[in-house]
Amino acid sequence: MTDRSGNRWISAFSTDAYGISLKDQKIRKMGAQQGFNGRPTSIKQDFKDRLWFSTNDTIFVYDPAAETARKIHIRSTLHVNGFPPSSQLGSDGMLLQGSASDGLLIYDTKGMMPEHFTVAQGLESNDVWGIVEDDQARVYLSTYKGLNIYDPKTKRLHLFTMPPAIATKNYRRIRKIEGSRFLLSALGGFGIFDLSTQKIDWYDTRNTDVTQVFFTGFRAKDQKFWFGGGDGVNVFDPATGVWTSFSQLQGLAGELAFVLEEDRAGRIWVATDTGLSIIDPAKNTVRNLKKSNGLPSDYTSMLYLNTAGEMIVGTNQGIAIFNLDFTEITHISAQNGLNPPAMYDLVEDNGIIQIGSER
Repeated sequence: MTDRSGNRWISAFSTDAYGISLKDQKIRKMGAQQGFNGRPTSIKQDFKDRLWFSTNDTIFVYDPAAETARKIHIRSTLHVNGFPPSSQLGSDGMLLQGSASDGLLIYDTKGMMPEHFTVAQGLESNDVWGIVEDDQARVYLSTYKGLNIYDPKTKRLHLFTMPPAIATKNYRRIRKIEGSRFLLSALGGFGIFDLSTQKIDWYDTRNTDVTQVFFTGFRAKDQKFWFGGGDGVNVFDPATGVWTSFSQLQGLAGELAFVLEEDRAGRIWVATDTGLSIIDPAKNTVRNLKKSNGLPSDYTSMLYLNTAGEMIVGTNQGIAIFNLDFTEITHISAQNGLNPPAMYDLVEDNGIIQIGSER
């Protein structure tokens, strides 16, 4: 997440949080002494510069100026098997938080009581995995059973009726492509959803060799759709309708492709459970990096391309910062006072990084 000053922050699957300066690599710990504990999977910054940490069952609001955090709500389980639902800070200042079984929670960051939406209020499912806002401030929610639209002006939910041919469930992520077009990934396929026409073009994967579960997906500079999942990386070319797969058989470092990120040269970086892979679509090559050649650990779970064009890679033993010609790697790990088990999100703030840790 990028704040209004163009800063970036990191969160992790952890019980403490750490602030790291990339300029001097100094570490600032936030834990029980500041009123914070949990395993933050995402961080959002509100208009008062406070940080909202979403953990497995709690939301904490952290005031950087006072260096204190307060617990504002206890929820049911937020994520399942390490797959966290989305959170979104709306243009009206509302924080929208999805959950694994408790529907949609909406917090007014100005101090009003939270609103709570479940199937009783019109949600298709209490599992809300994806949240995205359009240019009209309407919020689109991908749930286990379908797609809902939330109108903050009327505070009402509407159902988007999927075409009968799309007989799938478990809608996971919704991500903006360009303008009014969004990418919706689900169990058994993905769709290109045009908000202006309210139409969706669906691409079914149920009768193909492509994985049925996508962890992440986006459209790259080559106009192809890249997805990470439980059996590596799958690439769809809409011009030809052809799928291309990258697994360990094709040289990928691992089968579990948690996160994908594209760099400025059009290469696709892939964070897996057994190493980092860099795919060059133009050359059709795969380069792998592990602890033996520069990573703090083989287990990678977070990627972020910062404003300087460097790739920040999160592992369960620290972070590595690569310049894109691979001539320089900067490590921030236990030697600097950082020892997180795994990282899932990154937010940078004037060269300051926030990371959660179990220690």
